[in-house]
Amino acid sequence: MAQLPLEVESYYLLAPDNLQLQQVHIYVRHGEKTPVGIRLMGQPANLPQYWSFCKTAQRLQALVTGDEDGDDFMHARKVVEREDGHSVEDDCLLGELTDMGRTSTYNYGRSLRELYVDKLEFLPDYLQKSDEVYFRTTNIPRTTESLQQIIHGLYPTSKCHTEAVPPLFIRNTKDKNLSGNTSCKHLEILLIGFAQASTYNHTLEPLDKKLSKYIGGNPIRIDGNRERQIRAASTHGIKVPPEFEEKVVIDTLEKAIVTEWFAGSLLFVLFRPEPTYI
Repeated sequence: MAQLPLEVESYYLLAPDNLQLQQVHIYVRHGEKTPVGIRLMGQPANLPQYWSFCKTAQRLQALVTGDEDGDDFMHARKVVEREDGHSVEDDCLLGELTDMGRTSTYNYGRSLRELYVDKLEFLPDYLQKSDEVYFRTTNIPRTTESLQQIIHGLYPTSKCHTEAVPPLFIRNTKDKNLSGNTSCKHLEILLIGFAQASTYNHTLEPLDKKLSKYIGGNPIRIDGNRERQIRAASTHGIKVPPEFEEKVVIDTLEKAIVTEWFAGSLLFVLFRPEPTYI
């Protein structure tokens, strides 16, 4: 199922009168996407090789150099070509934000507006200046596109001054700090060492008997790629093997993978830029 928007009324109560909200930092990953690699195809898992959930992403508008009157916008369609040369409508690239992911991140942006604009009146209803908010993303298409959807939900065009186009800040790979900077060779070595030494591998051993048949008889160990493929499939309505529908199985895998990937690894941030002190 798609990610649910924030439950503003249920979980975000007004602060006591003697307290005032000064600053908000919001960290988000990205919306639902296709797997970054193709695994578990064929017997016995039978997950698909191609994922056709990207109708919206086919429509492109690009700023191009125009004639003497200046630049112009070019409308185009993006088509994913398969290795045999033919294409299928709505095919996604590996790791691409799907239509479901676009919808869920847009809804998240709308919920942020409901909370911080309508309910708490912390952010302005109408954006007069672009520096009233600060948006930053990693240089990965699915995170940038997710942030664009969130911004559109939080500040749709009708709520932005024509001069207040919110900038999306992106750092070069060597300067990034929203996710693990693997251009640092020492960090890369540490990450590999963590995966090899993970204490969760011991907790995964009992799953070998159930799941090894889906990965060529290999043991189930820390490697988030396989479980994320299962999550991506079930989220988009693709039938997964029955073992991966068992709560104890998926919970065990998820705990191991969350530990592997998310000890401080975050993909983009939305917050007000200046520090404020009480």
